[in-house]
Parts: sequence; structure tokens; C-alpha cells
Amino acid sequence: MPPVLRSRQQGFTLLEVILVLLLMSIGIYSVVMSVSGSSEQKIVEQQAKRLAALVQYAQERALLTGYDYGLFSDAESYQFVRMEKQRWVALNNRIFQQQNFEFPYYLELTLEDAELEEQGFGSGRLGFTEGDLFEKDFITDEPEQTIVPQVLVLSSGEVTPFKLSFVYENSQYFWQVASDDLGQLTISRETLE
Repeated sequence: MPPVLRSRQQGFTLLEVILVLLLMSIGIYSVVMSVSGSSEQKIVEQQAKRLAALVQYAQERALLTGYDYGLFSDAESYQFVRMEKQRWVALNNRIFQQQNFEFPYYLELTLEDAELEEQGFGSGRLGFTEGDLFEKDFITDEPEQTIVPQVLVLSSGEVTPFKLSFVYENSQYFWQVASDDLGQLTISRETLE
């Protein structure tokens, strides 16, 4: 009878199992972090494309209806308005809803024409002071809350040249929607300097 060889026990040691679990968790963590970082960039990209589509739609509506449209933006939101009966009226329908952004997302509007900024377009006000006739509501005798757009989308097809940047705070990239005075829109991904 041949001698019985002891077979070595099959399986993994506890140390090997722990090492494999550690490596797997590090791999999963890196994948999750890279995907979550890109999801913020996807949100920024989608919002920039949405704004470009809305500006294009406002151009078409202005040409078809004869109404002038405008875009007001600050760091936390943007809103479309329309000129009706010599005043700007906020559009809050299903298409032109006000878009709000919370930290770490923010917007930066740059007007291409320095003359427009000097006239007050960059501030969202047209140089009116608090006691101006145009801002009083004669029924309640209180100042009216009017939104004056920085970007005009005119019924003639012209658009105020602008650049609106959609920024995610912790990213080195941002998305920018830009327009020339003829209303040609471009969407681009830019690098923070």
C-alpha cells in the first residue's frame, strides 16, 4: 500500500480574502468618484444646451410674433421676459420657467459690448433710480418689481452679444453659451484659467 500523502487544504486564508476585499473596495471607490465627478459636468452641459435651445426658441418666437424677448441672469438663476405693453413681463410657462442654481453651481454673464454695460444693461437695470416714474405702481404707490433683461432677443432677429458660463465650483471646466449680434449661438467647453 502506497503511503498516504496528505493533501494540502484547498481555499484561501483570511489574509488573502481581506486583501482582495480591500483592493475591490478601492477600485469601486475610484469608479464611483470618477462617475460622480462627470455627472456634475453632465448637469452643467445639459443646462448650457437647454439655455441655447431656449434662446434659439425665443429668437423664433420673436420673429413669428413680433414681440421682443429678453434674458435676465444673475449668479443663481436666469429668467426669460417678454415686452408687452411697454414693459417687461416675466415668462413662467412650461417652456420658459425660471431656472435656479444652488451652490456649487453658478452662472457668469458677460456682455460683449462695453457700451451696453455702461448704459446699465449688465446690472439688470437701465439706469433708473428708485424714485423714477417708470418704476412706480400708481395703484399701490409702491415701487414695481420689474426685471430688465441684460440680453435682448429682438423681433428683428438681432441678439445682444453675450457669453453665459455655467460653472461647477469644484471643476476645472465650464460650459459656455455665446451669441454674436446676429444671434448665432455656440456652445463650448472651456477651461478655467
